[in-house]
Amino acid sequence: MKNLIVLIFIVSSSLSAYAQFGVAVKYEKNNYREWGGLSLSENELVFKNDLTIGANYWFRLKNKRIEFLPELSYTLKNTEVNIDGVVATTDFEMGLSRIGFQFNTQIYPLDFEGDCNCPTWGKDNEFLKKGLFFTLSPGLDYFVTDLTYEGVSQSVDNFVSFKIGVGGGVDIGISNLMTISPFVLVNFYPSVNGALINDYFALECPTCEVIDRKTLNTQISAGIRLHFRPDYKY
Repeated sequence: MKNLIVLIFIVSSSLSAYAQFGVAVKYEKNNYREWGGLSLSENELVFKNDLTIGANYWFRLKNKRIEFLPELSYTLKNTEVNIDGVVATTDFEMGLSRIGFQFNTQIYPLDFEGDCNCPTWGKDNEFLKKGLFFTLSPGLDYFVTDLTYEGVSQSVDNFVSFKIGVGGGVDIGISNLMTISPFVLVNFYPSVNGALINDYFALECPTCEVIDRKTLNTQISAGIRLHFRPDYKY
């Protein structure tokens, strides 16, 4: 136990020497495949667009350009009203929001062996070498759902879903203390709970057999992350 405490202290001290923080805004396009037939139009999908904000803590390996950005995020509530005319009133709403955790891992292939005390954006002709990265982003999302019909809110089971994301981006130095990073990810949710959609169909046919409408979601996420480096040493 004593050795474990010493190890945690050493690791924490090491990480703090390289620490920085960041915030991100992401626009996300969803494809909940098994829910596609619920929209007002055959060409539309439910909950197709999301806006997500996040905050991360940054650390990296000392001698390799592999960086870690564990992130907490919140997706603003997305609503659908009177879907497919199932309920003959506009006083109907399904709501879906998410609270997420992602362990973003960024790899810089053009500077993998570099000893970059980033941001070092003042060096000539090294913009892509220092800034280009690929991302692997496993995570968990907690889905918060609600269903309102004729002014009455119904209880719907919230749930957790695993996801994995891959993508890339580039770091652009604004100053020694600030970096902006546009990025794109493709996130894959292999199993999203169908409780919200099940309850929706129960409004149409309360006596019908309940069908499990779990779905997968393939999501494209484009965003901008802003890093702050208060520990930077000139």
